[in-house]
Amino acid sequence: VPQSLLNVTGVTLVAPAASTHGYDGNQRVIFCAITSRPEANQVRIRMPPNANVAPPQMYMLFLLNGKTNSRAVWISLRAPA
Repeated sequence: VPQSLLNVTGVTLVAPAASTHGYDGNQRVIFCAITSRPEANQVRIRMPPNANVAPPQMYMLFLLNGKTNSRAVWISLRAPA
């Protein structure tokens, strides 16, 4: 089992920040629950329940080990069809 996935304690989605000098009303950090680890190199998570929590857009996905985060991977959340 890869040691890095054994140590995953959480998963977050982070909306990209605007490059301004003021308040960014779109900035958000969403914590996703880990639901299972079906195989050694996988972590399944529960995504946000609806667009009120996570509006459709690009997000940075981070794996957490305590307070230490991984490199981000960009993902796109889309509106249901």
